[in-house]
Amino acid sequence: MNINNLKTNDRDLGEKSFSIRRKTTQKIGIDKKKIIIPPDRSRKDNPFKAYSKSGYVFFHYENKAELRALRNFCYPYPIEKTRKYKAKGKLSFLSPKGGYAIEINDFILRLNSNHFLVLSEEEFKTLFYIDK
Repeated sequence: MNINNLKTNDRDLGEKSFSIRRKTTQKIGIDKKKIIIPPDRSRKDNPFKAYSKSGYVFFHYENKAELRALRNFCYPYPIEKTRKYKAKGKLSFLSPKGGYAIEINDFILRLNSNHFLVLSEEEFKTLFYIDK
């Protein structure tokens, strides 16, 4: 069957007429900077505070000799040595919530069974204190 030999009738196509109504529209300019309003940091009674119900278990990765203890802390999730392990002691950590890069003097917090948080020493000291 050759496509060029096919003939169609207008009645077979079910031709319908339609018209497009034109509506007047206006573009509304949105300033993207005004959509998200940061909280007022100058107020001392800032309502955006959260407190934990219990303390967090953490691990301080101080040197390369603590690799086995760090693997036990993060078990069952794998910790792999990176190419910069020999020079700087860098590690990669893969958890269900994402991958993390761990360097020497980082703190690893276990929030629950599959949530971890990796903080530098400066960040940890500004956010937490250690209760002995």
